[in-house]
Amino acid sequence: MPESHTIDCVAVITSSESEAIAAKSDGAVMTVKVHDGQFVRKDELIAQIDTQELRNTLEKAQGERARAAGDAGRAGAEASNAARKAALARRMANAGVSSQADYQNAMAEAASAGAGGAGAVGAMRSAEATIKEQEILIAAADLKSPMDGIISNIKFHEGEVPHKGVTIARVFNPAKLQVRFLLPRAKRAVVKEHDHIEIDYGTDRKVGASVSEVRDTHDVAIDFLTVIAELDNAPRAEDLQVGVRGLVHLADKGVAQ
Repeated sequence: MPESHTIDCVAVITSSESEAIAAKSDGAVMTVKVHDGQFVRKDELIAQIDTQELRNTLEKAQGERARAAGDAGRAGAEASNAARKAALARRMANAGVSSQADYQNAMAEAASAGAGGAGAVGAMRSAEATIKEQEILIAAADLKSPMDGIISNIKFHEGEVPHKGVTIARVFNPAKLQVRFLLPRAKRAVVKEHDHIEIDYGTDRKVGASVSEVRDTHDVAIDFLTVIAELDNAPRAEDLQVGVRGLVHLADKGVAQ
């Protein structure tokens, strides 16, 4: 007859609702204002990224904008003067006082002055775009919580340098706690959706949960399934938080004597 034995799976408490807090630019972490397990409010400051490089780029762009604005002003004055000369050359050419070549030369000067002005305006707009981008990044260097919740998985600390887009931490909704654990693919039959399980954590604590999903990535290189279970709607101990680990004991009746 098959002999029953127990499969012990390491489980972790997580949440079905969470959001990442990511760096918007490269830069060293100047300060971290929170710690794992702390409850935070939406828009509460979580960490600050060094903005010195961003500010250097901003100052450079501001100087380039000022120079481009000066160039545009001078080019505009030159273009206006060249246009007046071209108009006068045309009247004189039509009256036979000057040659058509003089008129064409005046027109060429007017066109050149206009092109210089367009280039300066383009440089000014480019600098303004850089200024706007740097100002946005500087403001975003104050990393704030996107929602009310529990901070967890803080991956970077003061002095460390996360790259742009890298997740600094996550914030979880504590009202939607669930448990996740890995199950060997060969043991798929020992648990199914709607099964009730218990998680042992701490020294002598237990919490119940109902299996909502057995997730298969269908990747032959991964020999495990992810089991997700929703915690029971019952009073919970204060120490039952995101990140807490425990054990799930599953009965395996498929072992032959």
